[in-house]
Parts: sequence; C-alpha cells; structure tokens
Amino acid sequence: METLDLFKEIAQTNYNRYLEEAKSKGTKIIGYFCNIPEEIIMAAGMIPYRMRAVESTKTTLGDIWYSTINCSFPRNCLDQILEGKFNFLDGLVVMNSCDHIRRLYDNCKYGDLWPNFLYMLAVPHVVTPESIRQFKREINRFRLALEEHFNVSITQEKIKEAISTCNHTRKLLGELYELRKQDPPPIKGAEILAIMLACTALPKEVANASLETLLSELNGRVVIPKGSPRLMIAAGYLEEIDYMDLIEKDAVVVADSLCYGVRYLRNLVDENKDDPIDALAYRYTSIACPRMIESYDDRIETINNDIKEYNADGLIVDNLKFCLHWQVFRFMIENEIEKGERLSCPLLVLERELHTGAQGQVKTRIQAFLEQIHDRKDQKVSTHEAFKY
Repeated sequence: METLDLFKEIAQTNYNRYLEEAKSKGTKIIGYFCNIPEEIIMAAGMIPYRMRAVESTKTTLGDIWYSTINCSFPRNCLDQILEGKFNFLDGLVVMNSCDHIRRLYDNCKYGDLWPNFLYMLAVPHVVTPESIRQFKREINRFRLALEEHFNVSITQEKIKEAISTCNHTRKLLGELYELRKQDPPPIKGAEILAIMLACTALPKEVANASLETLLSELNGRVVIPKGSPRLMIAAGYLEEIDYMDLIEKDAVVVADSLCYGVRYLRNLVDENKDDPIDALAYRYTSIACPRMIESYDDRIETINNDIKEYNADGLIVDNLKFCLHWQVFRFMIENEIEKGERLSCPLLVLERELHTGAQGQVKTRIQAFLEQIHDRKDQKVSTHEAFKY
C-alpha cells in the first residue's frame, strides 16, 4: 500500500525529504518534546517536529551527560543531538514533564550543546482555573520568544488557522482509530505507530493529505484473521515499530494509551473561543498524562472505557526503566486489576530500555500472555455453555 509505505519510510528516520524540501525554501523546523502547543510554532510559519530517537543504536555520548539510571529516551535523544542527527532543527522546545527531560534542557543549555534557539516551556501538573491561567501566560511567553528570536509575527488569526489545521489532523487520526474497532481491523498497531511517528515529522498539509488518501485505501483490507486476540498497550514512550511487530505476531493491538498514540489526537481545541491562546491552554491541560497530579481516576476510567470500546482481550503496560511516572502508574494499574472493580482483564507488564532488543524474552512472555487470553476465552465459552444447558 503506497501511502502506508510512505508513512513507514518517514517513521524510521529522523530527517525526511519533505523537511529537506521545506528547509531549502527557508522554512524553520522546531523540535519539541511531549504535548506542547504545536499550533504556536505553526502560526510562526514553522514546522513543529516531535523529538524521537528512531535512528539510535547506543547512548555512548548521552551517557557522558546522563547517569545510566536515567530514562533511556532522553539519553538516546541527547546521544542523537551530540551525533549531529538533529542539526536540521532551528530550535528546540523542552517542557518540565519529568526531571529526566528537564535535565536534557539543562545539559543542552549549561553544557553549551545546543547552539540554536532553546526554550523551556513550563507546563502545569494540576488542572485548576489558576493553573490554566498560568499556562496561558506561559504560552504567550513562548509566543513572544519565537517572535523575538526569529523576527516573526504570530497573530491571533494565524493561531486560529493553525488550530483548525491541527484539529483536522486529529479528526483524521480519530477516523483511523475508529477503524480499529472492527473485527478484524484493517490496520495493525505497528502501522498506527508508524503513522503517528510520520505525522509528527511532516508538514501538516502533507500529513493531512496522506491521511485522507490512506483512509480511502483501507476499505476491505485484512491484516489478521477474525477473532484474533485484541490487545491494548499503555506506555509513556514507545517508538520502535519492530517491537510493536513482535507484540503483534499472533495478535493485534487495537487500542493504546501512548505519547505517539491516542494522547496526541484526543481532545480537539475549541475553535469557537474568541481567544485562541485560552483554547490552547484548556486543550493541552486536559490530556490525562501520568505527569498530571490528581488525574489518576480519569486515566483509569479512560483505559477501562477504551478496553470496552475497542473490545480488547488484554492490556499490556510497557514501562521504560527509571521512568518514575510510569513506574507509579504501572503499580496503580496492577492494583486495580488485582481488585477487579474498575479494571478486569489479563495484564502483562513489560519493563525495558529503549532500543535495547531483548526480543527473545519479550516473545516468550507475549506467547504466555496470549495463552492466558485464550484460556480466559475458553473458560467464558464453557461457562456460557454450562449455563445454556
């Protein structure tokens, strides 16, 4: 499938031909971590680029600046920065999502590792009227910093246009996610991951046009037999397409709670608000990420609803080592499964480091997990038959 092949091609490299073409025309590219208001970058006439480390094979240089007991995602990213793999970026925006990401900003600034525009966007960790007001002030500061450094004008009209474009991306991705509810779905989780990686590394007009084409191409497509085990995966950061392929060898991932997944597309920005900055502040504080304090109930409810809505047979929690947010949330999920009141399904917990393999071990654990799911299904059938007769 031509369009899907395009997404896969884009997903496996840091730089791509569409960014290269934009750079040749003088367009600036700004890298960013986590869910920051990319609409502000677009309103400045630039391309927002979500940071990844898909070309990484080691953390030798990153380990000079990071302890090995830090999360492997920022270590891989810093290694790629030091290797010059992100030299095409004209700026980098970091947020205080966790101490590990914040430390990347410190290393880049005080270690003088990043020569271009570097900005720390302070994001709230609670959702209150005051935190939203504060975030609105932070977004305006970010807007002014871009204007001053790059000598551009970011008007409310341009922000509204960017909001409309990004909302269109989210709607198209939402249509793609709706297709995953089918049995069998016409697309696998590894393909969705590739699409998400690509869409956050492309000019939005290219991403949107490609998504529209892809949606028209998926009609009638079959990727796995009907009745195959359906899985949901929850993780902080997951970018390895081959790792997702391994999980889906005899199953299909139909739902997720991923940074490169549903957390990117869920919740539209309100286009009817007079103040677009206000609308952005509301939208970006509404994302139920584990970094958010007091969002636990919302996160558990969302996962439970998605398991039911996508008819998932089991839940996989993929936890990067030394990620405190996800270590805590993983424990909470395990506790909920044990109680069986709000979450009740087979659970598999995988802990690993980014781009480190261990495929044999993962493969064995996945096979055992699928056997557990099959046993659970067989038990339900036997119980139903006994009741019937």
